[in-house]
Amino acid sequence: MKLLGNLLDSAVSFGTGILGRWKLYAAIAGALVMTHGLAYCEGRSDGKRIERAAQAKIEASAAQKARKADADAGKAVEETRATVEAGNQRARDAAEGSDDPLKSGLEALK
Repeated sequence: MKLLGNLLDSAVSFGTGILGRWKLYAAIAGALVMTHGLAYCEGRSDGKRIERAAQAKIEASAAQKARKADADAGKAVEETRATVEAGNQRARDAAEGSDDPLKSGLEALK
């Protein structure tokens, strides 16, 4: 401990003797400002990385939900198309063997 104190005293006396006290304090303050600025920039970039990762996760989730909705919509379209086609075929068949095709076709659709 004593050695550290002696080194610190000699460094301060060297700085005050050659540079002047105010220049030593200005150098220390400048170093502190620089280290704090670098720490701020690093923290800010970490925050942006975290924000970008969260945004990418949200976009991936939305894309997955859109793909599922698209698949569900495709299934619903196919089911509706099959129902409509079956009804149309019933109406065609009923109209084909009747003397009043319009009436028979419409009754088959009911």
